[in-house]
Amino acid sequence: MDSDRRRMYSLGLMAFILFLSSTVGIPVLPRIAAELEADPTEIPIVVAAALATVVVAQLFTGFLADRYSRK
Repeated sequence: MDSDRRRMYSLGLMAFILFLSSTVGIPVLPRIAAELEADPTEIPIVVAAALATVVVAQLFTGFLADRYSRK
């Protein structure tokens, strides 16, 4: 497999894993909220905060990847 095709497969796999990591826990959130006696309006805030953290982390990791990647 050539290098460009391998990179594209790797990039696609990483994007899929990121998608799964952000959505796999959503079906169990009501049960977790019930066990923690959390208000149902707090659940979307927690999900949004987690996704915002991913966005901010991607900004920094993208910068670092551009700066220190092989050229």
